[in-house]
Amino acid sequence: MSFDGVMLQHLLPELSCCKNGRISKITESGDTDFILTIRSERKNFFLMLSFSSDFARVHLTHKNYDAPLNPKSLTMLLRKHIEGYFIEDIQQYESDRILYLKLAGYNEMRDFTNKYLICEIMGRYSNLILTDQNFKIIEVLKKDGIGEFNRTMLPNATYEFPTTTKKNPFLISLEDMEALALSSPKEITTTFNGVSMLLAEYCFKNDFVAENFYTALRLENKPCIVLSSKEKKDFYFHPLNKEIIETYTTLSELLDHFYFEADKNAKIKLKTNDVQQFIQKQILKNEKKITKLNQEILNALNAEEYKIMGELLLSAPDLKSKTNQIAIFNYYTNEQNIITLDPKYDIITNSQRFYKKYQKSKSAIHYI
Repeated sequence: MSFDGVMLQHLLPELSCCKNGRISKITESGDTDFILTIRSERKNFFLMLSFSSDFARVHLTHKNYDAPLNPKSLTMLLRKHIEGYFIEDIQQYESDRILYLKLAGYNEMRDFTNKYLICEIMGRYSNLILTDQNFKIIEVLKKDGIGEFNRTMLPNATYEFPTTTKKNPFLISLEDMEALALSSPKEITTTFNGVSMLLAEYCFKNDFVAENFYTALRLENKPCIVLSSKEKKDFYFHPLNKEIIETYTTLSELLDHFYFEADKNAKIKLKTNDVQQFIQKQILKNEKKITKLNQEILNALNAEEYKIMGELLLSAPDLKSKTNQIAIFNYYTNEQNIITLDPKYDIITNSQRFYKKYQKSKSAIHYI
């Protein structure tokens, strides 16, 4: 997915409607998803904060998500600490996929204070952190002693923004970009912070790489779902010369639709996996059974041979002897036959066993 820092930069103006709004309600819609109901200018806005490994994002939503009957402890803590607080500011950290909300309100002691709700939208490293005005962590969604970027993600620790040597592309002039002499899309993503491969590849549409990159960062929002180079559905704030599948009026509308459908399909796939595994298991079991039954049919066609061998054994001179095999004259074909026996049993018992095989094989054909 192409929810990169550049995409977040273009999304910020849409989220400005939440500024000076009051957080009136906090709900959860999964283990890692939260929806803030924000009352601003006599309207309700619903801010989706998702920190799942596959569908991490932030946007305004109009979809209806199921809320559990018993919210998790983090949801209850967020309600305690920031419900009723006003959103003073919404900012992006550098050009990274980090959005932080500066909140203001009265705590349980009726003291006016600031708090920060920090949203790190970084794929499997995505996290939600609530801190006080000094960035001391109050609670965190995914706790880690020494997590990504060597940061401690535990209550009472001091929150630190991730450090990087990458440049902020929005603060680089065109002349400085040209001086870098970028030679590949990979070099763009490793040099600049918050740039996806989708944008980096677009910059090499011709020889004017730096100019393409500088211009692309400042393109107008034309939210759309496009067909990526891998022939898969992707999205971005601008089509970037990709084949457009569907267009939207706002980035939030795009993200709302794209991720809602992706999340729904993932849940369906998860639920149907058990059914698919059961069906596959039944198919394999029955394929083996069919092979076995076909072999039993071939064996059943030799039923008459079992009957003849059982009958011939009764003509042996010593029916009580035990041996591996015996030579018996076949009076049906006037030939000497060698019959293999089970040495654990005497000849008469072996004869009876052949008769049982004959009866079993004869009746098995009908059932097979």
